[in-house]
Amino acid sequence: MLARRVISAIFLLVFLVASAWSDVAYPALGVRGLWMLPVFLVMTLGTLWEMASLVSIRLPVRPHRVLAFGIAAVLIGLVPLWNQIFPFMGWSKNIDLKWEGWIAAALLLTTLALALDAIVHFSYEETRHGHEAATAVTLAWFSSIAMIMYVVGGMLVWWPIRMLGDSSHGLTNLVGIVVVTKSADIGAYFSGKAFGRTKLCPAISPGKTIEGLIGGFALSIASAYIWYRGCFPMPGPQEGGTLLGPAVLAILLTAGGLVGDLTESMVKRTVGKKDSGSLLPGMGGIWDVTDALIPATVLGYVGLLARLY
Repeated sequence: MLARRVISAIFLLVFLVASAWSDVAYPALGVRGLWMLPVFLVMTLGTLWEMASLVSIRLPVRPHRVLAFGIAAVLIGLVPLWNQIFPFMGWSKNIDLKWEGWIAAALLLTTLALALDAIVHFSYEETRHGHEAATAVTLAWFSSIAMIMYVVGGMLVWWPIRMLGDSSHGLTNLVGIVVVTKSADIGAYFSGKAFGRTKLCPAISPGKTIEGLIGGFALSIASAYIWYRGCFPMPGPQEGGTLLGPAVLAILLTAGGLVGDLTESMVKRTVGKKDSGSLLPGMGGIWDVTDALIPATVLGYVGLLARLY
């Protein structure tokens, strides 16, 4: 099990490093972030599909419908990227929303589209199959909104992080968030195996321990200092950064990652599944990889704006 997990992790790491290196060294079409687009799409849409498939076991959710609206949200949220690729998108440059504004617009417009879709289906089900069938439409609507807001909204934050500063600076921050967050996972896993005694949240994830969490915090803090102070030095206290910044950033990422991990565990426990999928041997599905990254990315962006590095 561990060997297969390590092999899958190495494959993902090579894929990520190759995409990141290509993005800086050979920007496709001269557009920053374009090499990262396939990674983003696979992780975002793959996570959304797996989440919707799991939820559909207990709730009247149609995964293909959730995925379709999720794709629409991604397309809208990435308008600033399309501006740089397609000349006919020049009209959108007059809408000064910036990345954060387009992400908000994507989620709002998708929510409204889902509402219209739900209204049509509710009326149809109420007329043809009765009130119980129509009620299921309402439950599916709320569930679909929650999933798209959580997954697409969280993952779209990758892009404003990628665009911070110059090309290498933004990419360093994005990869740094991934490295520190996954370091927390690794630290928690091995610390829990070696010293785990006190259950952290047995009702949701019986395998997680407080000792493992402490190990996760420790390794993530060490990784943050190595990344932001050693490998890729960022501004220190004298340039506006803070001495404790990397530690605070690591704590935010670890806490966010824990919430994401427990959220996925809660869903899997509800539907009686061990993994979100089977695409990655030893690791499970795509959501088993992105679970911690989704909320950690949002908190990481806040930390970067606060210059916690």
